[in-house]
Amino acid sequence: MASNSPNQRDLHAQVLALLNEFSSYGQIGRGGISRVTGTAEEKKARDYLCRWLINHGLTVMIDPIGNIFGILAIGNDRNGRAFFCGSHLDSQPEAGKFDGALGVVYACVGAKFLTKLIENKEFAPAFDYFVVCCWTAEEGARFQPSLIGSRVFSGELSLEDAWKLEDSSLHVA
Repeated sequence: MASNSPNQRDLHAQVLALLNEFSSYGQIGRGGISRVTGTAEEKKARDYLCRWLINHGLTVMIDPIGNIFGILAIGNDRNGRAFFCGSHLDSQPEAGKFDGALGVVYACVGAKFLTKLIENKEFAPAFDYFVVCCWTAEEGARFQPSLIGSRVFSGELSLEDAWKLEDSSLHVA
């Protein structure tokens, strides 16, 4: 029986297409990008991610610090376990297009691939949810410390303390 799952070439094409879409937000010369936290370009990329997740059957949740979670219910044993995969879409002022976004892209394409494997009965998940994560303010280009979204999520930084962080771009001479 032939598999209907995407082949390696299909997956590669999906990764490149989605990566190119994200790199169109904040494009600068020589293939780089600038999507600093809180800018219009970062918002466009985050909005596109939310639309992509919804259009591909994931439930979108955004927590109080702004982390985006695309939740795909895949398990049937109701163990409540989740597999989190992703990265961030914010960047340094002059970054490469793979930085951060590549992890989000792989998580998105992985969710599609996983769905197909489950539909074809080629994979039985040991968890109930696959979660695409897009962490907020990970690069530290405007707010210090870096890794704000993931630190708040993990409990290492309180939401209250995160909200008190100052925008370092306001202090530039």
